[in-house]
Amino acid sequence: MRKLGFQIITFFLLFAYSSLFPQNGKGVYIWPSSFYESGGIDKVLDTLKQNKITDIFLLVKGEEGYSLFPSDYTIHDFYYKLSQKENNQTLKDKYSKLSSFFSDPNLLSDIIDKSHKNNIKVHAWFIISGDKNYIRLHPGSEVVKIPKTDSAKYPMPVIDKGHINLAYPPYKPYIFSLINKALEYPFDGLMLDKIRYTNLAYSWDEIHISKALRLGVDINKVIDCAIKTCYGSTDDKDLFFSKYREGDKDIRQWIEIKKYDIEDYVKEARKITSKKNIALSASFMPEGAYNTEFQDVHYAQNYSELSKYLDYIVIMAYARDFNEPATWLKMVTANAKVRSSCKIWTAIQGFNTADDQFIFDQVKNARIANSDGIAVFRFGPMTQGMWRSFNKGMELDVKPFSSTQIKGIIYSGNGTIMNCVAKSSDALVRSENIIPFSLDEYSLKDYKSFSDKKFILVPGGGGSLEASALGTEGLKNIDKFVSSGGGYIGVCAGSYLPVKGYNKNLTSELQIVNAQIVDLEHWNRGSGKVKLEIKSDNPVFSGINTKDFEMNYFSGPVLEPSDLNLPKYKELAQFKSEIHENGAPGGVMLGKTAILESQYKKGKIILFSPHPELTKGMEDMLSRAVEYVSHK
Repeated sequence: MRKLGFQIITFFLLFAYSSLFPQNGKGVYIWPSSFYESGGIDKVLDTLKQNKITDIFLLVKGEEGYSLFPSDYTIHDFYYKLSQKENNQTLKDKYSKLSSFFSDPNLLSDIIDKSHKNNIKVHAWFIISGDKNYIRLHPGSEVVKIPKTDSAKYPMPVIDKGHINLAYPPYKPYIFSLINKALEYPFDGLMLDKIRYTNLAYSWDEIHISKALRLGVDINKVIDCAIKTCYGSTDDKDLFFSKYREGDKDIRQWIEIKKYDIEDYVKEARKITSKKNIALSASFMPEGAYNTEFQDVHYAQNYSELSKYLDYIVIMAYARDFNEPATWLKMVTANAKVRSSCKIWTAIQGFNTADDQFIFDQVKNARIANSDGIAVFRFGPMTQGMWRSFNKGMELDVKPFSSTQIKGIIYSGNGTIMNCVAKSSDALVRSENIIPFSLDEYSLKDYKSFSDKKFILVPGGGGSLEASALGTEGLKNIDKFVSSGGGYIGVCAGSYLPVKGYNKNLTSELQIVNAQIVDLEHWNRGSGKVKLEIKSDNPVFSGINTKDFEMNYFSGPVLEPSDLNLPKYKELAQFKSEIHENGAPGGVMLGKTAILESQYKKGKIILFSPHPELTKGMEDMLSRAVEYVSHK
């Protein structure tokens, strides 16, 4: 009897938990104006019910600073002021009607009550770092842009009147007073949006700088590095990220100061939602799902660090706004799940150029990556056809698609160049069948990171830096992975690593290709286009114009056969032209190996000296290389 009672209690606890935090949720972001524009609450909820929506994220505090609940500046006030200022009669009438619509004191209660009657949860959607009204009333609360010292355009720091400096002391009590007012209503959750900074170029205000000085940060060094990264030459654009990744004390401390601001808000929100037993979620930018340094430096918004306070993260994976294909959502979602300890929802793009097919493709790809929920941004632009495509994607059996995915690793740690990593990712996500995971040297020193992976791609950067970062343990793990049947793809620096005669202190840990480097002394041969001649057939060349075969080259290895106790490699392409800058002698590259394939025990290898991912029209060579080394 006692056992039966325990089982009943367990059942109800699990039911309550699954009700609060549903798996495979179907959500939608809604602006308050949608209830006016779409014919009222009942019509909106009819649409949501027909499409089996489980959760709505209702904007109750927007970027203008207005609220949908009683406060000093309501959405009624916002539209009333617009109606008073507007000279165009048509717009004036529209704003007057909106002002009247939002003057109803029972509107929010009715939305929540009617949603609950339709078994739809309502989350209070708060814009945190955007509040134009607050900035108007509190000059000095805005974020400050770093000065561009070499241009008259930015002779002094520039303020951004749309975004709040989250370190501005009075703002936090203000925003949480609003949150507490909103949560007097029976919301099912709190959604934090724009809980981040906007860009490395911002937040150079007196508050942050004084904090840094008190902590002993060399602020002049940090500012100089940021200016070079934001406004300097192409060679400098990765500088801040590289120093952050390498652990520069001052650079990291500067970012930690801003990350503390974000974490402080999230922790406070967690206390409030825990007391009320409601869900806490947050909208996150997508880049940090697969590029932690980018997310930390620009947004101070870290998936792994903040997920421990959240019930779920909703990724703003608006593919077309990021100039990405729908298949990009697989990488974003899969990487976010690896980096986070909470549930991951994927927000899809339902605005601007989104159409029926694109809606379906987004849902399909997010579900292939096992997203815990799909949220449409946003209700207003969604047509009946788009809703049909949404449901078609949600009802699709994705198991057959999931089973064909090739999961693999793109090494993105120390020694790599951010652009090479990004372009390699871009090349692979164009494939319907590849999910790349971006992992650093710390991950690769744990062999568990290789489980269920079919390939590793080591991109451009510095070969010796990559080897030093990976260390003996990381290099041995790569050796073990390839020998066990995994695939290896090296591009430029990644092609230096597995051959003889490079980085001698570590080379014995990853000698898996029977090749050696020609004229290592002059490795820095320069950059430009090189002509290649295909010497052997291989699927990587499918669709390539072999008559005028050129690729971009950036001091990649010039290769020839070696004397290692390994199988001979197969030469796929030779250099037919050369680059010999920085004192490199001429004639060395001609006729030498530019692209090769090799076998190492059970594993396959392809090495590229030039860059397919950086050569327009050649990007798909990487995905074909992945398929080849993955035994597909």
